[in-house]
Amino acid sequence: MVGLVLNKEEGRRCVSISLELFPTQVRLEKKGWESLTSGFSILISRSMQSKSSESVLIDLARQSLVEAFTGGDKEEHEFPVDDETVSGVFVTLKRDGMLRGCRGCVEGTYPLRKTIWEISRSSAFDDPRFNPMEQEELEGLEISISLLGMMEQVKVEDPSHFREKIHLGRDGICLRLKCSSAPFLPEVASEQGWNVETTLRQLCRKAGLEEDDWRNPETEVLCFRTKHLED
Repeated sequence: MVGLVLNKEEGRRCVSISLELFPTQVRLEKKGWESLTSGFSILISRSMQSKSSESVLIDLARQSLVEAFTGGDKEEHEFPVDDETVSGVFVTLKRDGMLRGCRGCVEGTYPLRKTIWEISRSSAFDDPRFNPMEQEELEGLEISISLLGMMEQVKVEDPSHFREKIHLGRDGICLRLKCSSAPFLPEVASEQGWNVETTLRQLCRKAGLEEDDWRNPETEVLCFRTKHLED
């Protein structure tokens, strides 16, 4: 998965880097997240009452890809002015169950639907692990969206206590030390069969740090939860 930072001042997209392979610098708010159920419910339901909020967002992602091949796009004014700004979004594309592209942002500055519109295209065309998507690949394309909650720092007196504080499969994890950082979505560790210590070592590798830097007292480990939407 690849990090994409959307920035109003710099245009639709700026330089992005791989969430799985390379370090990424992110700005994180040290706030407790709201109730996962109520927070995400409010986030994705406003102005979407006539149709399932999940299908609205998935349909929007698919529409963005279809129109990318036909020269279509949305102007700024076409997105709802009262749309919520989401903390972070990832869009994952698969074909026949195999990953075809994944991009995302850990901090959003655009409203939710504009963010999904832009990141869907980035997942299809800008993931450096894959060639840009071809139009014929739209048929049978599986789309899923992860909405990120706020990040909360995990504070421990001894690094060995991280295993008691982090719930793999439920918590996404972000590790940062000075200007280097890297995140994993909640499903990554479970899919790889990692324990907490291995996950933290892998995060250090992604961030370009030494594998044991997660034990450094200056290293911050943050957790977040996601709302997963899919076809």
